[in-house]
Amino acid sequence: QHSHDVSGSGWHPKLNEAAQADPVFVSDGDAPQGKSALYLDGKGTHLELPDRRFTNRVAVCFYAKWKVLGTDAAVIDFGRTATSHSIRVALRGNTDDLSFVIYDKDDKKKELVIPGAFKDATTSYKHYCLTLSSDNVMRAYVNGVAQSKTTTGVVMSYTSGDATRTSNFIGHSIATAPKDSNVYIDDLRVYSDRDLSSDNVAAIYAKRN
Repeated sequence: QHSHDVSGSGWHPKLNEAAQADPVFVSDGDAPQGKSALYLDGKGTHLELPDRRFTNRVAVCFYAKWKVLGTDAAVIDFGRTATSHSIRVALRGNTDDLSFVIYDKDDKKKELVIPGAFKDATTSYKHYCLTLSSDNVMRAYVNGVAQSKTTTGVVMSYTSGDATRTSNFIGHSIATAPKDSNVYIDDLRVYSDRDLSSDNVAAIYAKRN
């Protein structure tokens, strides 16, 4: 059971299995890529990635099927502290909304909320792409379709993506516990130096099984 970076950039994650009894990588005929998926139990099992320099353009894409929609459960959280240089994709409270949050170096927050993005996501996989462009515009795509790009919060005091992030987690958050995810994840892609166009996102989604 190994997870590794297949892009060639050498950004390999380390598995923290905690007390999880079930296999981390499980066979799943519904998985969009390869008929298997990463399973995280929401009880501390997660992946941790090495320090990474992020530019002012960022994109994160993944398939997710939730076993349980946990309050504020994070799919990814890349940052230094809970509110500094943080990029987080998570459930918003105890809803089925998706929250895409970025904090800058002055703890100023910008959030993009997609209502109902995780609706029905306990019965089937959905594909999500979240992007930050160089002009600080946040965008979201669900199953290859662009969602609202309305954001809340203050204007960033600097180019928010440009920082070395030192606490980088998949299925876990450095924010106040509990923030672990009980979720199946497949085909996770992190771009630390580019955003994605709508055509790029559609092409990724078209490659599903």
